[in-house]
Amino acid sequence: MHSMGTILVSMTARSTEPAWSPDGKYIVFTSQVFGEPAHIWRINADGSDLVNLTEGQQGTFKSPAWSPISGQGMRIAYSQSKDGYGYIWTMQADGSDKRQITSDPNFYDDQPDWSPDGNTLVFQRSGSAVFGDIYKVSAQGGSGTPLVAGTPLALTQSSPKWSPDGRLIAFLSKHQGGEREQIWTIRADGTGLVQRTNETLFLSDPNWIVTAQ
Repeated sequence: MHSMGTILVSMTARSTEPAWSPDGKYIVFTSQVFGEPAHIWRINADGSDLVNLTEGQQGTFKSPAWSPISGQGMRIAYSQSKDGYGYIWTMQADGSDKRQITSDPNFYDDQPDWSPDGNTLVFQRSGSAVFGDIYKVSAQGGSGTPLVAGTPLALTQSSPKWSPDGRLIAFLSKHQGGEREQIWTIRADGTGLVQRTNETLFLSDPNWIVTAQ
């Protein structure tokens, strides 16, 4: 038997990138009305209390990601696109206490994801001599450091996702050529690169499954 899905949000807009909060109470997502900038919205899990969290902040916003810490310390990382550049920000679950994490105008930073301890963000950086590499930065802010130091991978890397145990980061890459991007993993210290798929189909948005113990 198949159950019908429930419409959670009914907006005259393109809504994408839904993400559950760690405590299961909220969902954040990106929504864009045609001709207007995209914003980050939050809604209760039952479909009530729809709130634009980035209203009043200049730019276009996307890629919301919850910190792994529930309660008062729970924050949302997201990317801001402004004047052709991209920056990583974080905010509290109600949209308050917005903090700019990266600020170098030579780069476009996007697709943030949190380490399991909430201390570090991994993200995609492009621009200047960087063509889409995976970087890390303190959740308190900083300049960012490449995950693969010294000898960055060729071509574009994207969609980084930290494993729940903090050991690995999964991402998409076509750095060894081929027709399609594949899923790779690398240790959080930038070593131990492993190709996990060899598909002829298009792949996107790798994520981790947490199983009950």
